[in-house]
Amino acid sequence: MATWVFEPADQRYWVACEYGGTSATAARELPIGVAACTVEYDPAFSEPVMKRWSCQPSKH
Repeated sequence: MATWVFEPADQRYWVACEYGGTSATAARELPIGVAACTVEYDPAFSEPVMKRWSCQPSKH
């Protein structure tokens, strides 16, 4: 599991996922007010493979 905490910024943050065995990448802009995102990795794979992810809004 990994968590990224975002400092308030004038520019927006983006998240991207690369798909193994392909050249495909999916990216999207995070909503304004996102304070952190957490990803859970699938332990069945030796390379990091995302199982699920979620983002949390700022608390103010």
